[in-house]
Amino acid sequence: MKKNKIDDFDITDTIEVNTPEEPINRFKTKEGRQSFKTRLISAIVLLILLTGYVSAGAIYTYKNGLSNIEIAAYFTIIASAILTGLCVYEMNKAMGFVKWYQQLITISTSVLAYGYPLLGFYDYGFYEKMDMDKWLQNWQFVVVVVINLLIYLLIGLLDKNIGITKLSINFGISLMIILAFKTFTMVSLETVPGIGNEVIVKFSFNTIIWVWLMIIFGDTFAYIGGMAFGKTKLAPKISPKKTWEGAAVGLSCAFIGGTVYALMFYFFAPNFKPLNNSIDQLNKPVVSVFIYILLSIAFPVIGLFGDLLFSAVKRYSGVKDFSRLIPGHGGLLDRLDSVIFSWFVLFFIIILI
Repeated sequence: MKKNKIDDFDITDTIEVNTPEEPINRFKTKEGRQSFKTRLISAIVLLILLTGYVSAGAIYTYKNGLSNIEIAAYFTIIASAILTGLCVYEMNKAMGFVKWYQQLITISTSVLAYGYPLLGFYDYGFYEKMDMDKWLQNWQFVVVVVINLLIYLLIGLLDKNIGITKLSINFGISLMIILAFKTFTMVSLETVPGIGNEVIVKFSFNTIIWVWLMIIFGDTFAYIGGMAFGKTKLAPKISPKKTWEGAAVGLSCAFIGGTVYALMFYFFAPNFKPLNNSIDQLNKPVVSVFIYILLSIAFPVIGLFGDLLFSAVKRYSGVKDFSRLIPGHGGLLDRLDSVIFSWFVLFFIIILI
């Protein structure tokens, strides 16, 4: 008698069935809710600090006859120099530059490079009173960068625990940090002469807010979208929690928010529009709108790439966070990674326009 295949199985036998993995809504877990709460509180505090940081540039460039207005410019310069130093400190720790003299030398040279002026841009604060064109040239900033590189090479090659790879990563990211905060300062404070005694804001502090809002929108909605719908890993070896679904939600919301924000100011409050006078020079509304839309597409993607770049650096160095300065977010570099890379890219945009 022919035996059916079903007779070959005992009642206890099981068959493995490959079923699609269902997305887990982490909002329904205690750990997920607590993590979101901690991140939200930290984000609110950071937003308050951000408001003060950016407002200084707004007060300076739209001064309207206020007395002692230079204080606002000095605050922006000093705060940016401090942030540059702190970010370089965190990168040094991740890359093994942990000895006190290594930290002191690299932080000092990085802050110096941040503060070194670029002619045609540094027309604010004490820079405005220095007659820099008589004794400075832009090529000298390149010399400052090269000297900084030689210092990193010397430190890295003398310390066998560092090596060429780590010192290269450290120098590259540190240079990115320097140019990022240099960009923030120039965009926030730069003005150009107008007719008579009129002063025109060249880029506008609102450019910074615009870029930062797109990053915040992208990061926040990617986090929410990932928790609610995340299933397909975006870069599992670099950032395991990021998903394509979360990235799609984040990038879409950032693009919509960035476009609406820019066009709202362009049409209804032109004195405060992103890239202010640089956009005015085009004299073509269609081109201006196209540029805003193009940049609203680009910067969320740039921000996501910056996030992944710094995550890759952390993976390479074997650290979870750059520091524990910000609860729920890690260090300054953990929170500002996308912003720093975006400002770094913005540096080349404002140099070219």
